[in-house]
Amino acid sequence: MAHFLIYAGIMLWFGFMYEPGKKYLILGLSLILLGVTLEILQGASGYRSMEVSDACFNALGVFAGWLLARTGLSSTLLWTERLIFRDQ
Repeated sequence: MAHFLIYAGIMLWFGFMYEPGKKYLILGLSLILLGVTLEILQGASGYRSMEVSDACFNALGVFAGWLLARTGLSSTLLWTERLIFRDQ
């Protein structure tokens, strides 16, 4: 569950910053590659194990964050900035 939530949060956070489009796809694929790479490195370390399920939950989290970032929720950061800085 932690893997899913962390990767969903990261994808959603960057989804707040970028307009939907090709950048979302590149970001999502990069985060999935990061999750897989980290799992492989954990397995190669000798004292941690590689878990395929962790990599799958990472990818599912990225997908969930990508879906949420494509909703109206993506304008939350802009709304917050306008609220904070409206008097300046």
